[in-house]
This record gives sequence, C-alpha cells and structure tokens, in this order.
Amino acid sequence: MVYPPQEKSQLVVPDSQVLVDKIVRLQRQIAKKQEKLDFVEEHMSTMTDELKKKNRIIQGYVMNQESGTLSTENMDENKVIEERLLWRFFVTLIDMKLEWWSWS
Repeated sequence: MVYPPQEKSQLVVPDSQVLVDKIVRLQRQIAKKQEKLDFVEEHMSTMTDELKKKNRIIQGYVMNQESGTLSTENMDENKVIEERLLWRFFVTLIDMKLEWWSWS
C-alpha cells in the first residue's frame, strides 16, 4: 500500500494490550492443535499395537495348522491379503492424519 506523504510519519502502532491479546489467542490455538496432535498420535499408536496383536494371533493360528493344510498357493494368497490389509490400514492412518491437519 502506498501512503500519501503526510501519512508516512503517522503510522498507527498497535496498542500493547492488543498485541498481548493476540499472543494469548495464538497460544491457545497452538495448545488446541497440540492436544489434537497428541490425541491422534496416541490413537495411531493404539491402533498400531492392536494391529500387531491381531497379526500375531493370525500368524500363531497359521503356524499351528497341520503341515500341508495350507498349500504354498494358499500361503501366498494369505500373504497378499495380509499385505493389502496392512497397506489399507496405513493408508487409512495417513488419511486420518491429513484430515486432522485440514481441521486445523
């Protein structure tokens, strides 16, 4: 913005109370966002732990099957399914993280 010559020396300086209020408001916003971030991180950690537990259960079940019950082809198919599920899980986590950031 271009000021006329007489106004250049008369720039308005914000009141210190206005600046303090703005700082307080920004600090509150930061605190809210940090709370959301902490929640999402904790939730993701919990979901990851649950997925690991379920994965161990599935692996234990597969390992306890009689030898030859699952053919090599079935094992390959199960591995592909497991990888797809894990991929979808992590994509969902990423989408949640992106969605969370868009709220901010």
